[in-house]
Amino acid sequence: ASVPMIRQHVRISHKGTASHQGLFNQEVVAAGHRFTFELALRDCNTDVMDTLLGVLHQDSLRLGGKTNRGLGRFHIVRCYRRRFDLSHKDDFADFARLPSDIAQPLPEGLLPKLDVETVRLSKDANDVRTIRLSIRPRGFWMIGGGIPDDNDKFTTDRGRESTPDMVPYREPRVFWENGIGTLDPEESAVVIPATSIKGAIRHRSRYYAMMLQGIYADSDTLTEEYMENLSRNNVQEKYLEALFGAARDRVQDETSPDPMFHSSEKNSSTYQQGGRVVVEDILIQKKLENKPVDHLSTSRFTNGPIDGCLFQELPFWSDEQGFPINLTVHIHNASHIPEPSRQILELTLQDLLDGHLQMGSGTGRGNGWFEGVDQKSLPSIHWPRYNPDWQTELQEKLHNQ
Repeated sequence: ASVPMIRQHVRISHKGTASHQGLFNQEVVAAGHRFTFELALRDCNTDVMDTLLGVLHQDSLRLGGKTNRGLGRFHIVRCYRRRFDLSHKDDFADFARLPSDIAQPLPEGLLPKLDVETVRLSKDANDVRTIRLSIRPRGFWMIGGGIPDDNDKFTTDRGRESTPDMVPYREPRVFWENGIGTLDPEESAVVIPATSIKGAIRHRSRYYAMMLQGIYADSDTLTEEYMENLSRNNVQEKYLEALFGAARDRVQDETSPDPMFHSSEKNSSTYQQGGRVVVEDILIQKKLENKPVDHLSTSRFTNGPIDGCLFQELPFWSDEQGFPINLTVHIHNASHIPEPSRQILELTLQDLLDGHLQMGSGTGRGNGWFEGVDQKSLPSIHWPRYNPDWQTELQEKLHNQ
């Protein structure tokens, strides 16, 4: 990509908060780039290719790395398909005319264009559940990490031009017109990264995981050592890992009636489980109203102002009639998620609809309240029946391949 994007992330500790020295960056490709690739199947009928194209056309499918962080979403722009019978002279000659470099244009009429809607599967992957919520901001909100530019300058009450210190996060993207893509770094759109949404959901899910076991912040036993042991051995913590994954030392609990806590790899000392909750990035291209807000850092010892520590942020403002934001959450391998984990996720998403869950930066200053738009109850997810033997079945499939 000509203009790579840098996204900042922070590692979350077992307490659900930022880990010490856990800040890191990630370079990603700007949205809108197009990629061309070729698929070839040998000795297969057209139905097999149609099924494969239907899988690629699924809304929940992601390609590449870091898909649990909102990356890898794509759609098919153009598709060309043809079945060649190489035992026929004409088909063999046409097949030989295919350019070896897929960047080269195709000869006219060699591959007919396919309407991918004709091969769309009647339903998404059987074990994927998709939740779509419509929420709106309530007051100030901002996803921080943006870089101030000339468009963010504003005039103060004294008539002076000022540049805010903290602005919303934006990213440019590729726009296409008549088959030509353009990327202007100066034309950026507001982006709500999936990580900012998922981080808030995961933090609140941890609260409900602890609540279901009756553990609260004012407990006398809530020491540092207790929390460390809790994150490794607690049953509710494992139910949380069933949603968001984990990478830690393996701890077995062969006495548990649920096989998800049994060690299926006797020679492995680590446990790795990918997250099953996938949130999509949200791109907002409409013009939003900003309002500059002044802040002053205060001393933790005197509670008085610190000299030279006046700063401004430029959050978005939305009244009660604020615009809707469409949030999409995909749940992969839904049959592998036990009932308590499902309950934890439903309670968390219901909090978001009820206006009880903040997202973004400045939540300690009152930013980031959202609520449901004409949707006060979480839609039914239609969970599949829980399969406690999925790990054993998966290993058997891998062994037989």
